[in-house]
Amino acid sequence: MKDNFKLIGITVLFVLTGLVLSFFALQESDLVIGHSCEVDGIEYVVGEEIIGYQKGHTCTCGKEGIVECIPGDVEDLQEEVSLEITGLEIEGLKFEYNYLTGITNGDASLAINPLSFKNVNILEGSLIIVLEQMQLCPEANVVSEQVGFYEYNDNVLKLYNMIKTTSGDENVSCMVQLKYTFEEFKDLNDLEIAFVDETGLYTYAPICLYDEKIYSEGDVFRNSEGLICTCQEGDLECEKLSD
Repeated sequence: MKDNFKLIGITVLFVLTGLVLSFFALQESDLVIGHSCEVDGIEYVVGEEIIGYQKGHTCTCGKEGIVECIPGDVEDLQEEVSLEITGLEIEGLKFEYNYLTGITNGDASLAINPLSFKNVNILEGSLIIVLEQMQLCPEANVVSEQVGFYEYNDNVLKLYNMIKTTSGDENVSCMVQLKYTFEEFKDLNDLEIAFVDETGLYTYAPICLYDEKIYSEGDVFRNSEGLICTCQEGDLECEKLSD
């Protein structure tokens, strides 16, 4: 008889446990299903795209009932940023970026100098500026999309780039080449070139100007007076050849 009572008690316990679990499962299901986003009086279900919610972005209704937006294509992003940030320009600029190499050797110099100017010159009337910047990439041989901008005033040409990160998986250290090409850039008098990173840090190009020509770091040439000149850290050092 006692065994029967035990069996009945165990059965009742299992039934009650099942009912409790079912109740919480239904509650959770109702909560999930009940999530929606209301925008301008219109209700959107989870995962539904919300057209026109934020310019230049693709927006959808998130699982928590919150609208989630990610940047749209690069051209939209470029136009949006150039309008929002006073002084930034895109007119007359051709911007290119390329993956160079992954960083796996722990080179300490990269932490000290994560950005460097590699070449600055005038070619067929165009001002060409090439830099290398340490970034975080999604994976090997893949670089995040980015756009370039510039600002020019008081003889200082400031270069910017905005990296478009959407996945959040950019965790591979890599070196990326940035190339800025300005067609028919004529104003070379006392020109200074600086790259401005996302923290506002300025890195100036170590260039020298002479006779309307640009010389990069380490360039050697003979000036109009017959002296041999070397561009070093943005200054010209000239000396007469020894007999």
